[in-house]
Amino acid sequence: MISVFKPWHRIVLILALGTLLLSTPSCKKDKDDDPQPTNNNNPNPNPNPNPQDTSKTWRTAKLTRLELLSFPANKPDGGNWDNSFTGNPPPDVFAIINIDGKEVFDGIDSRKENLQGSASWTLSSMPVTDLDARIQVVLKDYDSLSGHDDMTSFTFSPRNYLPAGTSTSNTYTYKSGGYEVKLYMTFAK
Repeated sequence: MISVFKPWHRIVLILALGTLLLSTPSCKKDKDDDPQPTNNNNPNPNPNPNPQDTSKTWRTAKLTRLELLSFPANKPDGGNWDNSFTGNPPPDVFAIINIDGKEVFDGIDSRKENLQGSASWTLSSMPVTDLDARIQVVLKDYDSLSGHDDMTSFTFSPRNYLPAGTSTSNTYTYKSGGYEVKLYMTFAK
């Protein structure tokens, strides 16, 4: 096969294609493109209670405790959380926490059996070094004979809940569908 391109034509073509590729905007989605979660208890569209704090003030967050304060008596379909011949036993609740899609806490071994009322899990000060990280909390009902039942889940970023004034801690409160969940955090500069 005879090439119609001379060697210097190939170099010009390669340089032109390289320039075109480098000057084309990326289709990659940045974290900043994602809508930020809001605090269901805060009518303020900016959930940060201390707008004077800049994003450079706080460097890390630690998740310290998770509390389940309330939950529906039955599944969304009206069924019982657990099957029993003796009535409607309460759920056996456990939590899973993911940071940017990576599981960092699986509370199946610290589940709260036949939970009535509230529950709390100590999280051993789980560090979050990226305040823009997407933290997902998943609550499930443990079932030994069948698949675990999904209860609720929510996602947020610590940057949206920086502490106010001289405080070094803050909480994220999630309320929806009969659930009330609090996640406690401490921050470091």
